[in-house]
Amino acid sequence: LRGYALRAFAPPPPPPSDGETDAASSTPEAAAAAAATAKRLDELEIATRSHLLELVEQLVSSPSSTNNGTTTTATIETLLQYLKQVTLLCLHVVHHHSSTADNDATNNNASSKAYYSHLTTTALLKKLPFLLLEDTIDSLPLLHIQTLWSSPSYPTLCISSYTTTLLCSPLIFVLGSKFVLLRICN
Repeated sequence: LRGYALRAFAPPPPPPSDGETDAASSTPEAAAAAAATAKRLDELEIATRSHLLELVEQLVSSPSSTNNGTTTTATIETLLQYLKQVTLLCLHVVHHHSSTADNDATNNNASSKAYYSHLTTTALLKKLPFLLLEDTIDSLPLLHIQTLWSSPSYPTLCISSYTTTLLCSPLIFVLGSKFVLLRICN
C-alpha cells in the first residue's frame, strides 16, 4: 500500500523554467500536470483493487483445515488490515487536502497541505474504501463476509468496528456514496 501511495501522491515535477513565465504556456503545463495526477490516482485505484482481489483469492483458495485454520486466520487478518489501512490512508489524504493552514497553525499541517495540494480532486479517494468493501463482499462467500464484518476474533479490525468512526466520517462519506453503504448492509 505504501508503494502505491507514494507513487500516486508524489507531486508532479516542476515545469522547466527558462526565466520567462507567461499565462499561455502555464495553462497547457497545468493541464498536463492535472492529467498526470488523475492518471496516478486511477492507477492507485486499480492497484489497490487488484491487491485486494489477490488477498480475496488467497482466502478463497486456502483450505480452512490446513494447520487448524491458521492459514485462513492469517489471510483474514491480512485482508482486514488492508481494508482498514486503505480507509485510513484515504481519510488522511482527504483531511490534509481539504484543511487549510490557517485552521491549524502547526507547520506539520502546512507541509501536509502542500504535499497534497497538487491533487485536483479527492472524489476517487472518497469512494475507494467503499469500492473495496463492495469488491470484498461481492467476491467472498457469506461465511467469510460474516467473519469480516463482525468477528470477536478481530475486535479492532472487523469492518463493523470502524463503520461509524471511519467509513461514516464526513470527510469521505458524502451523500452520493450512501447507496454503496446501503448496498453493503443489505
